[in-house]
Amino acid sequence: MNNPTFTMSDQSSRSVVVSEQTRLEKVLASVVRRELLQSAPDALREAMKSKWLHRDEVKDQYGLTDRQLQYLRDEKRVTYSQHGRRIWYLRESVEEYFEEGRVDADG
Repeated sequence: MNNPTFTMSDQSSRSVVVSEQTRLEKVLASVVRRELLQSAPDALREAMKSKWLHRDEVKDQYGLTDRQLQYLRDEKRVTYSQHGRRIWYLRESVEEYFEEGRVDADG
């Protein structure tokens, strides 16, 4: 059976030739997602974020140490879920924790 060949061009006159429909669908989905993420308003980007963050993501994004995360769990300052040794933090809870300590500048 002969698969149809699809050709598409973008604004810069580059062409992409895709020989399978399923591959074309994957390419199109990838392009659409990239374009949406680049042009989406902040609310849409916020909605696409994952609900739970792994411990390493929290450490990287918020500059916290393992000890600080342990303290936040012990004091029940953030919501978390533990499965074995893996600990996941509710993104909203971590952001609320930082908002509580926010000091606005005068002026």
